[in-house]
Amino acid sequence: MRRQGLHRIAAGENAGGLHDFMAMISEGAIDIAQPDVAKTGGLTEMLKIAALCEAHGIEFVPHCALFGPGRSPPSI
Repeated sequence: MRRQGLHRIAAGENAGGLHDFMAMISEGAIDIAQPDVAKTGGLTEMLKIAALCEAHGIEFVPHCALFGPGRSPPSI
């Protein structure tokens, strides 16, 4: 269905770094990259992934389950 333009695919929240995103992009497997800063190796790696996505026209929307509104409420 993706090839007919009905759905966009977002992935990458469990990817290990730049090379995983290179593979997904080279296979045409994703439309939206969602790296998780804690799993990709930090901010420097995230910036590399963002640049790769920009160069290939892939939307970059970092995954954020552990920070901000996605985090667990504090213990009381």
